[in-house]
Amino acid sequence: MEQNAESINAAREFSALFWQEFDTGRNSRNAALG
Repeated sequence: MEQNAESINAAREFSALFWQEFDTGRNSRNAALG
């Protein structure tokens, strides 16, 4: 059970980082397109 919670937290952290990078990339493209 404890191990499962750790996996979920790790997945959430990865997800947050992924979307943060995704948003940054999208904003960069929008700025480039002007």
